[in-house]
Amino acid sequence: YQEATAAQRAEESQGYEQRIARLEQDIAMTNRQITSQQTTLAQQEARLAHLAADQVQLQQAAYGAQEEMVSLRAERERLTVRLEEMTAARQHLVAQMEALQTQLAATKMALAAREQETTMLADQLRRTEECADRLAEEKHIWLQERATLVEQVRHVSSPDGGAPPV
Repeated sequence: YQEATAAQRAEESQGYEQRIARLEQDIAMTNRQITSQQTTLAQQEARLAHLAADQVQLQQAAYGAQEEMVSLRAERERLTVRLEEMTAARQHLVAQMEALQTQLAATKMALAAREQETTMLADQLRRTEECADRLAEEKHIWLQERATLVEQVRHVSSPDGGAPPV
């Protein structure tokens, strides 16, 4: 009985030792897992700190971008008003230019008519001057003929009968 009990105890002892060895392996594996999880946790905490810093930077950048957007909106509104003013001024200038072009066309037509009238008057003046020159020449010829006739009449009416004086 004692041998059976000793064998049973040896068996139990061996079972306990195997169980202790397994538990020690489980503890060692659990310790490794804990170490790994602590490392992972430390990495995640570092990453979280980095992400928090990034978030602060991004929030600051977003705030700066919002301020810039407000500024750009104000500038856009100012430029929109200026564009509207310039568009109105351009339309006014276009209307003035069209009126001036119409006036220029009318002036060109009037000038062309005046040039044609001036050409006709110049032609008429030339013809009148030619006629006056002809008439002056004819008058000169008639005056010469008259003087000749007057001389002849005087000569014929003189008492000596047209004899030349001595």
